[in-house]
Amino acid sequence: MPVLARSKVWHNGRTTIPKEVRAVLGINDGDQIEWVLENGEIKVRKNE
Repeated sequence: MPVLARSKVWHNGRTTIPKEVRAVLGINDGDQIEWVLENGEIKVRKNE
């Protein structure tokens, strides 16, 4: 699976969702996302 983007996790556990990922998922300010554990992998999706 090709890498779409990378981001850094800061000391307080925060990270930035890369612009490329926000564009693909249609994520805007105020939207909620979900972190899903599936078959040992974490998947991020927009909470509709």
